[in-house]
Amino acid sequence: MIDDEAWYRSVVLSTMQTLETARSAMAMAEASGPDSPVGRRMAKAGAFLERVSLDMMESADRWRGLLA
Repeated sequence: MIDDEAWYRSVVLSTMQTLETARSAMAMAEASGPDSPVGRRMAKAGAFLERVSLDMMESADRWRGLLA
């Protein structure tokens, strides 16, 4: 049986993994040089993934009560 919090924990875990990917992309951007083509692409990807991840966390927290 799946408990009521399983869906929430699943979203949180997935989101945390994506956030780690975002931070890795940002670190790669710095290492590649923020003004290089690769650095700019990685910075954009990292910023996008970070923002989407933070939005997902906010949404999961906001709607967590639906699982109760």
